[in-house]
Amino acid sequence: MFGFIIHNTYSTQGRFNNTCSVLADLIFAARPGPVLTLGDLNIHHPTANPLRIFKEDELATLVPYFGQATELEYTLLNILVPGVYTRVSMSLVGRPGVLDLAFACP
Repeated sequence: MFGFIIHNTYSTQGRFNNTCSVLADLIFAARPGPVLTLGDLNIHHPTANPLRIFKEDELATLVPYFGQATELEYTLLNILVPGVYTRVSMSLVGRPGVLDLAFACP
């Protein structure tokens, strides 16, 4: 029988706080079998959003998440179509971004 785990995550990060409310080791845990991890993680990455100009604190925020994902052999699926926005702001001050990310692990 073939099976896999779907792990959905939603971060409740504050608007001006570059921290994620869900820890990297909970999002990217070693699991038996194939895993699809996805959600509104509120982290940005140049691979998924190549048109965005990143601040140093934004890049520092993503390091533990992408480091843990890489260590456990997760692949970012958003790179299949990089730069496709998953969040479009309805306000004049907000900017579109790629906050929703999907990862797969063999």
